[in-house]
Amino acid sequence: MKRSTLGPARYTPTTTSARNERREAERLAALQAEERRLHSRSAFEELARQAETAVRRGRWGDALAAYDRALELESGDAKTWNDRGHVHSKLEHWDAAASDYGHALELTTSPTEQSLVHGNRAFVYRRLGREEEALAEYNRAVELDGTNMLALYNRGFLYFERSQEARFGERKRFCELAMADLRAACDLGDEDGCQAVRDGLNLSCRLVMH
Repeated sequence: MKRSTLGPARYTPTTTSARNERREAERLAALQAEERRLHSRSAFEELARQAETAVRRGRWGDALAAYDRALELESGDAKTWNDRGHVHSKLEHWDAAASDYGHALELTTSPTEQSLVHGNRAFVYRRLGREEEALAEYNRAVELDGTNMLALYNRGFLYFERSQEARFGERKRFCELAMADLRAACDLGDEDGCQAVRDGLNLSCRLVMH
């Protein structure tokens, strides 16, 4: 038997009733999707609150578990990536912390927030022994927000440590950079920066700078 060639189906006009049914189905689907989204957001916010409570109590394992679940629900929240990075740092999961801070930087557009995250990642890089990358992160943090006291303070100490390790001809330069950062932190109200300027670090550098 000869097989007939398949062609397009015959067009049948959609009735008003069918169109209404389709619209109603689409409306219900949209409502259900919104309900799921709101439920997911509510669950995310609750998990974030649980994590923050655990952080305040120093329960780092509980905090990490809550942040893990929160990010499964909302992977586009920069603050949660940063906060989980902080928990990883407390647990000395340095590579994981650096990765989380990287995600936070990809998601945040606020220069002030970016500055804080760069400072956080700089701290992690120092723990990993990646000194040049740490310095680059501190530099970026200060470029984005010149009032980031912690970045100034930590960069100052990085310079000071370099002054102790440098050849004699370079010690003065590193000391000058260290003291400039620590004085800037002090001027912004950082008490540790003021203390460092007043105490032995200042004396140690003054011996080199004069």
